[in-house]
Amino acid sequence: MSWRSRRQGTYFGAFGVIVLIVLTVILYPVLNKPATCGDKKQNGTETGVDCGGQCALYCPKTVALPRVDFAAVFPVDEGVYNAVALLTATDAKAGSKKAGYVVTLYDEGGQIINETKGTTFIPTASQFAVFVPQIRTEVRVPVRARFQWDEDIIYFEKLNFNSNTLPIEVSSWKPETILAMERLSVVVTNSAFNPIPESEYIVIVYDEKDEPIAASKTVAIIGARSSAELFFSWPYEFKKTPKRYELVKRVNPFTYAK
Repeated sequence: MSWRSRRQGTYFGAFGVIVLIVLTVILYPVLNKPATCGDKKQNGTETGVDCGGQCALYCPKTVALPRVDFAAVFPVDEGVYNAVALLTATDAKAGSKKAGYVVTLYDEGGQIINETKGTTFIPTASQFAVFVPQIRTEVRVPVRARFQWDEDIIYFEKLNFNSNTLPIEVSSWKPETILAMERLSVVVTNSAFNPIPESEYIVIVYDEKDEPIAASKTVAIIGARSSAELFFSWPYEFKKTPKRYELVKRVNPFTYAK
């Protein structure tokens, strides 16, 4: 091989090395993207597509759905009813911003009168409630309610907030009957330095057999280290004597924990 050929070979070899380095610099980041929780691929430590592992989102059906303690329906007016479901979330580190549910009302013969769909947040391990107001049934009378989760649209996220630690104390229950209507006032106190944002508060009334006989809901904002009086009412007298009242706080952990 001549000196000229060897020199040309050296030039082409050097050029090839430079091209290879340039291509490596350009293509390596493209071909070796770090795993992310939004790339629509299962990679990294993920146990599903963009879920589990390092992702904030749990994979579908890997978190136990809240237990339904009971569902009940109560009259408001002729052909108008409220429904309430008392639920218990069991996972201490998972919550859902938007969970679908269906409340079904049945008549005495077991026939479906009404199906109402809605969404609710799910807190970490704690008891909470879902209140469905003003369900119209025309002339049919519901005697039973059923609450079901719509599992196809429920996604849980990692949540470092214990809903049982909400700094809300309840005191001064004052029930009264005025002009054939029931009324209840409750004083709640927020002992934290942060205000409680606008939240729902649901009262469930129980008889001597500890069965629910009525429910009502109100909405309130409670300032930091302050108290508020909440009012609940029913446009009729209770047919059974109330034995105890339960206040269920619906404070959204995804809003409060910010």
